[in-house]
Amino acid sequence: DASTELPTDLRFLYIDLDSVIVGPLDELAMARLTPSSPLGLLGTDNMVNERRSGGFNSSVMLWPLGAVADVWTALRSHFGAITTIIYKFDHWLEMMCPDSCVLEAKLPGQVRYGDSGFEIKSLIRDSK
Repeated sequence: DASTELPTDLRFLYIDLDSVIVGPLDELAMARLTPSSPLGLLGTDNMVNERRSGGFNSSVMLWPLGAVADVWTALRSHFGAITTIIYKFDHWLEMMCPDSCVLEAKLPGQVRYGDSGFEIKSLIRDSK
């Protein structure tokens, strides 16, 4: 298994390609996650395009190596059945990881949304 050769403190940071990064990613990449919520995601509370609050958005995700392996394994193993009843990947994460860390709460003011609500305009800090 290749994952046994990786450092145990390795973290993964995923950012959608339609995001604009205007500052260093250090603080985001090192955001403090807890064992009870090892997956960091965006929340939907301030996203106009989501039309709902209390959910997750996977445009930005952060997790330590192996922390959510069972979630990905279950998705891969049962993808055909899951996709017949779940519309979005975000909904899968809401069901499987309900205690995920909302990154905006951990790093206030460092993630901002565009006026349209469809894009993340900047991550971390303005370059001012």
